[in-house]
Amino acid sequence: MKEAAETISSILTPVRLVTRATLVDVLALAQIEASFLDQKIPYQRTIVEGPIVPTSISGPAIIISSGVETKWVVEAKKLLISPTTINVKMGSENKVRTGVLGTVAQSAALAAKLSPSGIRTRRQRGMSCSGQWLRDTLDSVYDPVWTIIRDHLQMEGTVQVLPITEITNIEELTLPNLPARTFKRLKRAWGSFDAKERAGALSELVLPMVEGENVSAARLEELVWHRVIGTDWPMDLASLLFHAQNEWPDEGEVLHAGRVMDKLISTGLPV
Repeated sequence: MKEAAETISSILTPVRLVTRATLVDVLALAQIEASFLDQKIPYQRTIVEGPIVPTSISGPAIIISSGVETKWVVEAKKLLISPTTINVKMGSENKVRTGVLGTVAQSAALAAKLSPSGIRTRRQRGMSCSGQWLRDTLDSVYDPVWTIIRDHLQMEGTVQVLPITEITNIEELTLPNLPARTFKRLKRAWGSFDAKERAGALSELVLPMVEGENVSAARLEELVWHRVIGTDWPMDLASLLFHAQNEWPDEGEVLHAGRVMDKLISTGLPV
């Protein structure tokens, strides 16, 4: 990725930025396009409906791909960004865990190398974990890659990670079986609780949802205890992505994808 960034930043001819018209792919490419705009690197955006055949695209190019791993083709000056399996160390014992690093996080890393302090690049920084949230991993098991990215963004001050009771505006359909009255009472009393009382109250709130929700324990934990929200965001990450997915059309995807990319670059948000 470092070699690709160094080469790309020095290219004088327009770089083709290629992606499919899907939400996760647009979230990825928008990170890179923002850095190109910040650094005034010439580029051409290409969004397609069907599968991408990398060999049919001439370089220089960056392609958000569904391949098996990220690859920099030096001779052709083509960077294929694909979901990539990685090992990460976690906890005080540095236990090694395996996970998949999605294209959005990789694209955000490339954008940060190209334009570390760019206004548009920094504006989208909080969305760099969005691809991990949209992956299916959390629907079945704990995702170590999601946790590392989430915690890193929190430590650098890009986002806050808060319990659901401290989020002003949430999309309740992210938890359709959330007991509304109980939740409202809990929010009103939240400020008067100590840490132990808060933990107990959240556990009680979750109990009726454990059996009723069609959601894994791993994702439910994130939705209740660890909501991600950036500075000046109107809603948390899960709520924003819920709306972005619901607004994605069955037809006219390319046009819609372009509009979402424009919005991401101008506001940092997909909706």
